[in-house]
Amino acid sequence: MRVSIVGDISFQDIPIDQFKISDSVQRLLGASSLNIGNLESVISSSLPPIANHPVHLRGPYSAVKLMTSFHLLSLANNHIQDYGSEGVEATELALNQAGLFFSGLGKDINEASNPFTTEIDGEKVAVFCVSRFCRAGHGIKGTPGDSSYNLFSQIRTLCKKGYFVIVFFHWGIEYTWFVQPESQRMAKEFIEAGASVIFGGHSHRIQPIQRFSKGMAYYSMGNFLFPDFMLKSPLTIYYPEGFSMNDAYTLPVLNKYAPVSVPSLRVWPNLSRIGLIAELQICNHCIKIRQRMVRIKRQSSELDLYPRLLTRIYRAWLWLFSIIIRLPVYSWFYCKMLRLS
Repeated sequence: MRVSIVGDISFQDIPIDQFKISDSVQRLLGASSLNIGNLESVISSSLPPIANHPVHLRGPYSAVKLMTSFHLLSLANNHIQDYGSEGVEATELALNQAGLFFSGLGKDINEASNPFTTEIDGEKVAVFCVSRFCRAGHGIKGTPGDSSYNLFSQIRTLCKKGYFVIVFFHWGIEYTWFVQPESQRMAKEFIEAGASVIFGGHSHRIQPIQRFSKGMAYYSMGNFLFPDFMLKSPLTIYYPEGFSMNDAYTLPVLNKYAPVSVPSLRVWPNLSRIGLIAELQICNHCIKIRQRMVRIKRQSSELDLYPRLLTRIYRAWLWLFSIIIRLPVYSWFYCKMLRLS
């Protein structure tokens, strides 16, 4: 059984009619029995955004056709409540109509904590989608939070039943390559509880991979499909009428979120335009993992595989960084870097 996991996905300001997922990426995903990604935008044509959310991500119903290669989407992230209860319901409806499974969402913590389970080719897999953002409750569906203790018993029970357990986290700090020591602690606890592999998102950077005695943690998969998008004061993302994304590159450019007084374009730096695809080959509860990388070039409408030479260089950097995060002084180093940034 082959499972492929990718990083963050957003349909905000995506040129649906022109955008293409390359044949090489499609073939890679098509070879898997289960493809999993993190959907970070509400699916809705037009809804009023929630006032206390600084940035609002949404995409049209037509964008779902880009996800036809996927089987499961995590909704456990910091954008699922961008458009309130109506946005959550619209997203659920769109995914149900498209025949896509989703996880990490519920009316309360217990419901949101329920894993996605499946059995393919005799291999049983359970996927937990977890986020510390947008917790369920207060009359709106949300995520299970990241309180590990209400999940450990479920993981142990599923392991006893022969399930291979994957946990997909939305955690850490955005726009950094540095792994939070807290994320390392949680990854270790979940693996000790029985999870085989941990995957993460939210930083919009590919972060290091750490091997534990009983499992592995991919702290951040980076961006899989997350195009540049437009902003207007006060950081509301929008679709100006009669304005295409080709025209958008004539606007003032921002590399980070910042107060804007005129319509501006949020452009991802080059290293945020790439993401990992982890291919898991599961057989008799043994696992082999291969990593591939994808990217959206600047001013491009195509998601394609990252060049092999650049992939090797980046993986060498990840390997070096994976050594650094295991050093006893890493927590001290992380706190120093956080203050400097």
